[in-house]
Amino acid sequence: MKTLIKRLMQFAIGSLGSAFLNLLTIPVVTYFISPAEYGKTSMFMLAQTLLICVIYLGFDQAFAREFYDYADKNKLFRTAIFIPLLFSIFVITMMCIFAKPLSIFLFDSDNYYHAIYLIACSTLFFNFLRDLSFCIFECKIKHLSFHCLIF
Repeated sequence: MKTLIKRLMQFAIGSLGSAFLNLLTIPVVTYFISPAEYGKTSMFMLAQTLLICVIYLGFDQAFAREFYDYADKNKLFRTAIFIPLLFSIFVITMMCIFAKPLSIFLFDSDNYYHAIYLIACSTLFFNFLRDLSFCIFECKIKHLSFHCLIF
């Protein structure tokens, strides 16, 4: 039981540390910017996070689950990245086509359509590839070291 709790804490340390830092920084950030602008930033981050969850289609979890059992790691990686990459290209194209309606939906103004372009580009280049790289890194090393690194 003691080892189970220790193992769970290794997985939880990154999330708990991130939540604690957010709790500390919210008053400081809202002192310098208006709560309305902070809300727009939160909507931006929420849209980006949800988009990543949708784009992966669970292939990142399948990759992590099969990493130790599958002999050909390169083929496993190519398979895990191919379908989400195609799907992300489709989603990004749709986001760029419907940027103004999405801007109205997220920010109550079509003036922020450029933020939709930023969400689309950052989703593919920064988050998608970064998260898959972290998934590989997490599979190869101990979880505690991984969560301390991303914290």
